[in-house]
Amino acid sequence: MTYTAKIEQTKDYKKRMHYMPNTDTFEEKDCDSLSNIRNVPFPSGWIKESGTPPCSHLDVIVVTDEPCELGVKPDCMDDAVAIAESYVKSGKNEDINSALSAVVKKYPDMKADVGDSKKQGGFKVGAGSSDKEEKPDNSRLDNAFGIKKKK
Repeated sequence: MTYTAKIEQTKDYKKRMHYMPNTDTFEEKDCDSLSNIRNVPFPSGWIKESGTPPCSHLDVIVVTDEPCELGVKPDCMDDAVAIAESYVKSGKNEDINSALSAVVKKYPDMKADVGDSKKQGGFKVGAGSSDKEEKPDNSRLDNAFGIKKKK
């Protein structure tokens, strides 16, 4: 399944960007962007299909070398997983931005592979998963979420 990311913050914005759901726009806040302070090079936002802030939603980082604008980045993640959300919920990181940084550092090889030398953002489900496999190896994903296999 392909998910759509709604980009809320990029490295181009030094101040925190805030989504305004009533107008479907973004406004710059007075506070500095944590992504900028921590030098997170990737855009962040949420998975559009999971909900819309301030209601329940899943935050996500889009691992890409391509420049991103605020708003929707369609079809950017195949089999996307909001791993960063689990870091926040489990208390391993204080906020989503530090969680996003931790995910990028911990799983650098999980970047999507297009095969025609294009770079594309997003995480694959399980290291080495592809559409050709019947059942992908989800061991790295299981480790990220603390899932233990049944014996």
